[in-house]
Amino acid sequence: MNDNELYDPITGKPIDKSYLEQGLPKQLQIDLDAYKAEDQHNTLKMEPLWYNLYAAINEALNDEEISDEAARYLRDKYLFKPAGT
Repeated sequence: MNDNELYDPITGKPIDKSYLEQGLPKQLQIDLDAYKAEDQHNTLKMEPLWYNLYAAINEALNDEEISDEAARYLRDKYLFKPAGT
């Protein structure tokens, strides 16, 4: 893979957006870790974790601790991902 395949030709940003998960605020990281650790198929356990993570993302964004890009990335990856993924 060459450098041209690693970066978006329009924005110049890395195509792999996982760097947006680095250095998150403490509470957001706690809620994200709890969400990732739970059985994603257990709806009863996931629902409160989903809401906690959603709120933590919004709070971090409103407090300007994360960028809008990071908030969108986290929501898309964890909260609004297609069923079965």
